[in-house]
Amino acid sequence: MPRYFFSTDGAGRVGDDEGVDLQDADTARLEAVKFVGASLKDRPYLLSETRDLRAQVSDEQGGFVSLITVFITNDPARRAEKR
Repeated sequence: MPRYFFSTDGAGRVGDDEGVDLQDADTARLEAVKFVGASLKDRPYLLSETRDLRAQVSDEQGGFVSLITVFITNDPARRAEKR
């Protein structure tokens, strides 16, 4: 079974030195999506106008599999109204 590695970047970069055995790249991508969702549920402050949350999946050879990025974009007109 192939091994996949997950690294995150948001409120600090966290790498994965151990990895996890998963059926395939699609399964690894879904696990990354679940991780991002759980992280935001527990710590919604990880996102702000100036910070995003990213989870990258790599394969055993260090090759890129997928990148999940969550970010906030606010309406600049609304921000200007509040001034």
